[in-house]
Amino acid sequence: MLEDFLRDLLDLPPSERDELLALNQHLMKDRQIKIITKKLTQITDDTGMAQFTREDTLNRISRYVESAKNHIRKDDNGLHLPKASQFMIVRVNFAGLGTELDDVHYAIVWEEHRKRDNISVIPTTSFKPESTLETGLTFNIGHVDFLGGETVVLMDQIISISRKRLQAVRHYNHGTGRREIAKLSKDQQLRIKDGFRIYGLHEATLFNEFIRDSFKDTLPEFQDPDVQFDHLHRPVITIQNTKDELIYQLYNDTRQFTISRKLFAKPGVNRYQLLIDWINAKAEVDRATLEIVKSREEVRKEGYAKIQAAIEAWEQPSGEDGLTS
Repeated sequence: MLEDFLRDLLDLPPSERDELLALNQHLMKDRQIKIITKKLTQITDDTGMAQFTREDTLNRISRYVESAKNHIRKDDNGLHLPKASQFMIVRVNFAGLGTELDDVHYAIVWEEHRKRDNISVIPTTSFKPESTLETGLTFNIGHVDFLGGETVVLMDQIISISRKRLQAVRHYNHGTGRREIAKLSKDQQLRIKDGFRIYGLHEATLFNEFIRDSFKDTLPEFQDPDVQFDHLHRPVITIQNTKDELIYQLYNDTRQFTISRKLFAKPGVNRYQLLIDWINAKAEVDRATLEIVKSREEVRKEGYAKIQAAIEAWEQPSGEDGLTS
């Protein structure tokens, strides 16, 4: 075995051979490195989930080590660096285990204190019109400052991290040609706070509590569909709630909005499926060209039109049962 090792070693290019010899010196002299190396050799593919291969796990460990190599930094006043503030966008080197968030992602600073190394962040991902499904905890906040693309907030993955994981707090602004801080707008900040009401206080969303799970022989008719669709995954303040009508407000908004509840033609109508198809609308994509052939907005409007058609079928003049012949 030793002969084979030496033969393989001699066959390596000089630079690789020198590097390997240096690593082996560390391995022989440093007990902790020896222990860790032994454990690394014991990692195998995860039999529970096929995508968690040995290679994937080792890549995650490598990302963790990359962050661990960084030193904690402070300024002359003893305050931690880099500076961060609430609702800033930062880039984080996550190294999650199993289904935990992994790899480099943008995140929103939720809470920080300059006297502490750790900060709380809300991870984000890119909005994909053909696949992203929004909920009360995963929602699109649109374009953030000068950054490209639309941003989806992963509220249920909020996490406390060391500043050693931060890869960047400033990002390249193509408009100015400089690296700058990016922050959420006031409306986006309010949207995050609404998300935290659902995550932290377990408040229900408008859709779940007042449409999907209320008065199940009715369907919704909005006062202003285009505006109110953006309220569906948010918590609301109830002003009036009857079988015929819901009047509500958003938090930090004095305006009142109305949703009428209408009876619908039950025979042959799957109420739940109508609502799910509408709220989970996704863009339609040509599989050959991967181009969007119907926008998410168009699909959503078609879903709402089907809901209104079910209402109208009930309301049309007809026989005693209220159904058209």
